[in-house]
Formats: sequence, C-alpha cells, structure tokens
Amino acid sequence: MSDDLRPTLCWGTAEGTALPELIDLAAATGYGAITTTPAMYFAARAAGHSDADLRARLDGHGVGVAVVDPLLAPSRGARHPRPSHRASGRRSSTTSRTASAPRSRSGPRR
Repeated sequence: MSDDLRPTLCWGTAEGTALPELIDLAAATGYGAITTTPAMYFAARAAGHSDADLRARLDGHGVGVAVVDPLLAPSRGARHPRPSHRASGRRSSTTSRTASAPRSRSGPRR
C-alpha cells in the first residue's frame, strides 16, 4: 500500500482523546496516520508536551498527521457551542438553538 493511502484515524472517531493519546491509539490499532485539530495541538502544548515530544511520539510509532482540520472553531461573532449531547446520549434542549445561525448584533463590537 502506498504511504499516501495509509489508514487514517480521524480525531472525531475518538472525540475527547488528547493528541498524545490519539497518536498512541492510532499506533496500537494499526493506523498509519491521524487527523487532528489546532485546539488539540494547543491543548497538548498547554499540558506540557513540546513540539519535539509530539514529533518523537509520532515518529516512534510510525504515525503521520494526514489532516489538520482548521475550521472547527466558531467564526467571529458566533456563539460558542454548548457541550455535545453525544457524551450523555441525551438530546439537549439547546441543540437546535446551538446549531442555528448566529444572531446578528447591533452596535459596535467591544
């Protein structure tokens, strides 16, 4: 199989897993690459992992980063999403409001 076609573990498949653990999980389950988000990278850095640590973990396991999903943060002016109802299995009463288009604001931005 070409390196370009290696199986890839999407971050959303193991949502809530920290980047270092996602790398370990990919290696343990036979994936040659992962997808990640900027938020996951910054959370790993805030948890004390350096770029060199993350690179060494990737290289040590033979795992690459296939995709960085860049557009997963709210757009400017959008409300922040509420916690996912997927975690509890129950549908939140705010789900439809959260998924709707943001309301416009009048007046100057602060």
